[in-house]
Amino acid sequence: MKTKIVPYQRMFGHKTWIWRIQRRPTLIPLLLVFLMAVVSTAFWTLSDRTPPSWDPSDHIRTALDYYQPMAHGEFTQELREIFTNPHPYAPLFHLFTAAGFLLFGTSRLTFIAVNFAALGILLVSVSWITRTLNPAHKAAGPAVIASLLAVCYHYPAWMIHDAFLDYTLMAMVALGFVYLLKADQFHVRADAVWFGIAAGLGMWTKQTFPFFFILPGVWLLWRAAVRRDRRAISNMILSLAVALLIASIWYVPHLDDIRGIYRVNSSNASLENDAPVFSLKSFAYYGAILLDVQLQMPLAVVFIAGAAWSLYRRFREHRILYLWILGGIASFTLLANKDPRYTLPILPAVAMLSVSWLNSLKRNRTLVGTTMVSLALMSFFNAQWPSQWRDLRAAIAGHPIYILAGNIVHFDHRPLEDDWSIPKIVRLAAAAPGSRLGVVPNRASAEFVGTAGRASAGLSRDGR
Repeated sequence: MKTKIVPYQRMFGHKTWIWRIQRRPTLIPLLLVFLMAVVSTAFWTLSDRTPPSWDPSDHIRTALDYYQPMAHGEFTQELREIFTNPHPYAPLFHLFTAAGFLLFGTSRLTFIAVNFAALGILLVSVSWITRTLNPAHKAAGPAVIASLLAVCYHYPAWMIHDAFLDYTLMAMVALGFVYLLKADQFHVRADAVWFGIAAGLGMWTKQTFPFFFILPGVWLLWRAAVRRDRRAISNMILSLAVALLIASIWYVPHLDDIRGIYRVNSSNASLENDAPVFSLKSFAYYGAILLDVQLQMPLAVVFIAGAAWSLYRRFREHRILYLWILGGIASFTLLANKDPRYTLPILPAVAMLSVSWLNSLKRNRTLVGTTMVSLALMSFFNAQWPSQWRDLRAAIAGHPIYILAGNIVHFDHRPLEDDWSIPKIVRLAAAAPGSRLGVVPNRASAEFVGTAGRASAGLSRDGR
């Protein structure tokens, strides 16, 4: 087909940068979303004075362990730190953070710099999947709005400014689904191999990466077996072999550490009063958390509307998204320890279903799209910069219903001036009448908040 030559192409040549941008209509909007999230998060991080909480502080400490031999050029010691020394969590997040320390020094921003890289991967992945699953959508709007939603939902909006593994895991899961779709039901060998590589790196991000691929994998395997599709089965085996090979490099030396952290998490379930695994409350937990805490009510309504339309009109095309969501929720439901951040990687699929009906609107499409964007931005800034005057919540039978609320999980607060430096903690603790001060070695954080009736950092009034 003959390419139409427009005036600027006559002036500056055929494939100019303007022409390339026109061929990628999502590029500029996604870049704006990226800059918005990075600038807001950077301001929040530099303004906040509170110390990292338990998991982030432990991940930062691990990154520093990797950084020390890296900074001194001790290659053998670096390998020993990665593969021999005890670490319960896979090292990809910590290695990237350590590389950031090496390049830019240690600071509050380099503690979370890997989240900014994950943000870019997330935006591109969600946009690509949305356009791939909806080829009839000519406009870039739904893909951009889906990417914006995935970033702006309440939980990822605050989690980006903390050094949890789950934000990076969410991006890696989305990237994994990109290559799973590119593999075309494992008929394209090259992309099947790339999926294996992405899955191996996902396993290097966090042990729970495979949970989100269990149901999609079972469905694809069943489909290939029923059709006796030898090409798909052989490529699936090849992809699995590549993923296991990459993952085993770290997991085999650390099997004892992984079993140890699993036992710790299982014991925490009883300490945190989590519902028994096969109880009704356990089965309902992640579904309720998704609609109420992770999304909050306005965007939950948008998701329900999009999912209902998709089930009725485009279920076959969107089947992979439902398997993504249900697989993640089912896997974590069967674990004793419950936490809303565990299912964070289902939110990209939730975002894509939320916009699935947008282009089907005959009228008011622009109005509805603008409303989605406005709700997304309100959600993001309310998670990072909450305010009493715009805090909207209700209660039904004593259960809170979050409409547009902040400060609901102790992390989604405005930057605070509470500089909990060690000298201040020591002076304050030592001055308390009848108390004794002790030190717990190898603990990465002082967990005074949320320890009702007990002190987990070595401080108690009865001297124990």
